[in-house]
Amino acid sequence: MLNHAQVVKIRRLFLLYDSDRDGRLTRGDYELAVARFQAHIGAADTSPRVLRMRELLVGRCWAANAVMDGDGDGMISVDEFVTAHERLLAAVDAEQQLRDRAAVLFEVIDEAGRGEMSLADYLAAFSAWGAPEESVRRSFRVIDSDGSGRVTRDEFEEHSIAYFRTDDLNGPGAAFFPHPSP
Repeated sequence: MLNHAQVVKIRRLFLLYDSDRDGRLTRGDYELAVARFQAHIGAADTSPRVLRMRELLVGRCWAANAVMDGDGDGMISVDEFVTAHERLLAAVDAEQQLRDRAAVLFEVIDEAGRGEMSLADYLAAFSAWGAPEESVRRSFRVIDSDGSGRVTRDEFEEHSIAYFRTDDLNGPGAAFFPHPSP
């Protein structure tokens, strides 16, 4: 069973992913995020960076989240999202599943494939979801545990797991995902 803080953070994550703010997740939310990303970086539809973002975000991330659609209507409600995360966190291999999901998200953000991301990479990705710039900057500072100005895959994965596992709404894990715009 999820505690109150976990439910709050999972609902906050849902709001971040709900790009069009209509209260449900669809493939269109992920496509809109790619379009915003493309506009943010000023690239053409056919640029390698946009194509990679589309493949990772619409292809892999939406595919991973589509299994949350409990009633099969092609949309994920906030309740379905919370329920799916409750099942995920109760699974025997929950930590590995969280690491795998974080690895996909890391791959989306690590534009150059260097195994680390810069603040610019992080801003481009989370601006696509509509997160306010200051929230993205604050999140990056927390995740950059060693203060190097870069976030490594290990830092990213550890903070991702803390986001879902901790019951502190104000602790470092709570800052993993930037807060969405209202």
